[in-house]
Amino acid sequence: MKLDAPQALEGHFWLPEHPEEVSGRLRISEVGKCSLELLDLFCSEEAVFRDTPQDLRTIHGIVQGGPVTLYDCFYLDRNYGFGTVAVSKLHVGNVFRGAHLPPEDQLRVIRLEAVIAGLDEWLQITGIESDFEFDAEHKVQSAFIRYVPPPNIELNLPGLQVIFEFTWTAPGGNAQTEARITHQARLNVIPVAEASFDDICQQLARLVNFLSFAADQTLTIDELYAYSPAATREAGQEHKPIRLQVFYESSTPPRTVTAKRDSMLFAYPDVTGRLERMLTSWMTHHEALSPAFNLYFAVQAGRHTFLESAFLSIAQGLETLHDRTSTEAIEPAAVFDAKVERILATCPEADRDWLIDQLAYANKPSLRARLRCMLKPFVSHFGSAKFRTALIDKVVDTRNYLTHYDPDLATRSARGRELLPLTFKLQALFQLHLLLLVEIDQARIDKLIASNRKLRYQLGLDPG
Repeated sequence: MKLDAPQALEGHFWLPEHPEEVSGRLRISEVGKCSLELLDLFCSEEAVFRDTPQDLRTIHGIVQGGPVTLYDCFYLDRNYGFGTVAVSKLHVGNVFRGAHLPPEDQLRVIRLEAVIAGLDEWLQITGIESDFEFDAEHKVQSAFIRYVPPPNIELNLPGLQVIFEFTWTAPGGNAQTEARITHQARLNVIPVAEASFDDICQQLARLVNFLSFAADQTLTIDELYAYSPAATREAGQEHKPIRLQVFYESSTPPRTVTAKRDSMLFAYPDVTGRLERMLTSWMTHHEALSPAFNLYFAVQAGRHTFLESAFLSIAQGLETLHDRTSTEAIEPAAVFDAKVERILATCPEADRDWLIDQLAYANKPSLRARLRCMLKPFVSHFGSAKFRTALIDKVVDTRNYLTHYDPDLATRSARGRELLPLTFKLQALFQLHLLLLVEIDQARIDKLIASNRKLRYQLGLDPG
């Protein structure tokens, strides 16, 4: 989340099953972190002494602007005044502004709407036109700005609909010294059937991951809105869902995104006719590949303070990606299983359990073998055979040294500034396999490598 300024909302709060109101202040930081300060407790003096447990998972309130629902709350600092004012502080997980909602495990959502930093740059679509008119002497005679709203982009994926919607504002009729038009793209996620808030947020997060991968930059959710059948208003003969603003602290800190077309792996105009198929493939694979994705996106977002941890993360991510997208093994399963049976048959009973543990992953390819396999589709972009062998040796020796700190590997592993280009190459290799995953063919990948300066830099190629 990204707010222009922190919010401090005075109001009254209560537990749904105990409607006694307590005065307090809801605080929402600039990054969406929420907390609640109370001038009393949600319990009696007797309950304080007995330390009676309370269900604080859902709190209702009224603040400036209307009703709020707070979820996943618990005391951080619990004080009782005994006739005087004593402030208690609670952690708050999520805040929904606009309605009093049921407990979170009962809440159903029919739509999420997200403002994503960098989305407009990735879509490369605007309805704004501006130009000048010149007189016969080529002097500016007038200027104009015109806005035609672009049509929504609607994509149907398994279990949900994805809509890129364009919102805009225009100046009022009394504008005298300034006229301003704003244009903003928003991502809407609509499940085929009502879904829990956590489930639909997970789908949204996967879509944001896709956009971050495509833009080759971490994109973040700046604003989030939810629509639920539990919160509606009368509109003529119908009941329409209320637009509920959601606040939460995200795992990725918001930042100013300056997504540039020439550094993206691909933008919307590059994949206009194929985006639905690409997103379907991405969402289908995301569940199985999420451990690898998490490692890759942690490196991309710069969450690692030290180069060593970034290198280990991307190396493990590649290993996991290959393991979950390949059936490759050292030996055929039947041959390996027969070998294990022969070995176990001669093993003393006291050592049998230990040996079974040692052999559990013995048929898995080594990191060295996995890297050889992953480099094969892209050998023309990773130098000569000698260079690729040296690259693999350096990656394996560095991983083993940083994992086991074997003194014999100290001189062969990458150290200090050497780690950065090595990490860049592994990031690029991960990206190239993600391009294959979303069904971008080899010819298009080769063309991308030829034209993308950032990718060429990561690969250690001449920027061109």
